[in-house]
Amino acid sequence: MRKLEAQPIVTIGHLTDQSERVWGFFWWGHTEHYRTFAHFLERPAAGSDLIDLECHECGEELVLRLDSLERQRRTRRRLLTTAAVGFTVTAATVALGLITDEIGKPLLLSEAPGVITLLAFLASLPVVGIAVFHWWRENGMRLHSTTGRTDPKHCRIDGTEIIRAVP
Repeated sequence: MRKLEAQPIVTIGHLTDQSERVWGFFWWGHTEHYRTFAHFLERPAAGSDLIDLECHECGEELVLRLDSLERQRRTRRRLLTTAAVGFTVTAATVALGLITDEIGKPLLLSEAPGVITLLAFLASLPVVGIAVFHWWRENGMRLHSTTGRTDPKHCRIDGTEIIRAVP
């Protein structure tokens, strides 16, 4: 889980070069080079703020949405609750299948209760995975492009993660 910071440092990257290399049959490499710029920001007291940033490489205007600490905590809590509900559904469907099998009346896929149990189990697995993934990487910052399309040149660099500017 990302640390909650009242004064985050946002690193913006500008793509300067990219190359692809193929050596032999088994190895393929893609390399991207960025010029990076750090911006020191202050989180808003409540809600979220839109902050105008300028790329120091090309001068293009970028917009960063920065959430308050309370809004970020609420978002994380919502994602964790979603994961907990999904995990509860997963555990309940497994328990239901084991209990019905133990008492001698297993759930059959030719009957509605068996199909509903199977679908609930299969649907809950990706819900848990996706909610936990987003809970883990949520940090309350979104870089937006002013062009209305995904920006291939600008990104927010967060540790080892490169997050493209989105509309």
